[in-house]
Amino acid sequence: MWWQEFRLVHLLLAVGWLSMGLVVNLVQLILSLTLGQVSRTTFRKVNFYLVSCVYGYLVSLLDWWSDSQVNIYCDQQMSLLFSGQLAAETLGHSLCIVNHHTELDWLYCWKLASFAGRVGNCRAYAKDMLKWLPVIGWSSFLSEDVYLARQWETDKDRVAKSLKQIESFPSPVWLFLFPEGTRLTPEKLLASQEFSRSRNLPILEHHLMPRSRGFSFTLSQTGNIPTLIDMTVVPGSGPPLSLESLLCGRQTQASIFVRKFNMADLPRGEKDAGEWLINLFKEKDQIISCCQSGDLKPLKGLTGLEHLEPQTFSPPYWTLILGLSVNLSILLPVIYLLSIGSWITWLIGAVCLLVVGGALHCLVGASKIKTK
Repeated sequence: MWWQEFRLVHLLLAVGWLSMGLVVNLVQLILSLTLGQVSRTTFRKVNFYLVSCVYGYLVSLLDWWSDSQVNIYCDQQMSLLFSGQLAAETLGHSLCIVNHHTELDWLYCWKLASFAGRVGNCRAYAKDMLKWLPVIGWSSFLSEDVYLARQWETDKDRVAKSLKQIESFPSPVWLFLFPEGTRLTPEKLLASQEFSRSRNLPILEHHLMPRSRGFSFTLSQTGNIPTLIDMTVVPGSGPPLSLESLLCGRQTQASIFVRKFNMADLPRGEKDAGEWLINLFKEKDQIISCCQSGDLKPLKGLTGLEHLEPQTFSPPYWTLILGLSVNLSILLPVIYLLSIGSWITWLIGAVCLLVVGGALHCLVGASKIKTK
């Protein structure tokens, strides 16, 4: 719709999300300092629904505001999971490997998790600075995401401690890892290929060479995470997968290839696990090449892609209800107060919009792909 392009509309959406998110942050903080000290398990059960509100609002923008189109390629078990016919407990805790090429990779991760009823238990390896972001950063920090300082001696202890915490969650957690470490750009791809040549490693055409140290260490520390889920997000021919496209209601298109592995079958040890990860990214490279050529037949030999028929799944209606209820309960009273208020009320409203605009700018800036 043409009106979805207006910046004022984007600010009103941000007002709804920030207002709801800050209330959720406050509740999370209070519960963490009270209930969390008495029973961490009970806090995590309640926090599942709080995180679902923060992430679910953004998923609703993808599903209902922009009406995104997603084709999913997966095996029968994952199809049953995404259609709600199989409980997430069947897979247990899962380590999810994702390529890092667009501004909305994280949101597509949550979208798949929402199909499986796991969006409230999404956790990720993230840069330490992200925990300072309003709402989403504060929420993930209070929810025990794995924050990395990019100093291995420090990070190693953090990762080991966080994995033990995640394994003790009362319901399955999806832990997302982006092994490329940073988003793909042409400059970074050339540098990665040069690095691969200098180390006699395979030359990847569509991915950065994955960083294997964190992955292999994760495997060595996981005793209660039975499943690895590999997700390869391939942008379609529509608008770019960016936060701007999302806010403007532009219908994005993507294909996601989902493959499942048993963690018990994966090699341990830094060298063997690293080689396995590199081979996985060679296969992810092949997936993107086949998508670009329009011929998916060569992918039939890959684990988890025996059937190459695209599938679509109906988005959960709770995200629509969440988005509508949050905006109506917050925006209608605000509009009413502005309509009956004096110039002072309008001035306060203008200042609040400026603050929200700044917060939205920070969120968009954090999601943008840096080309330099």
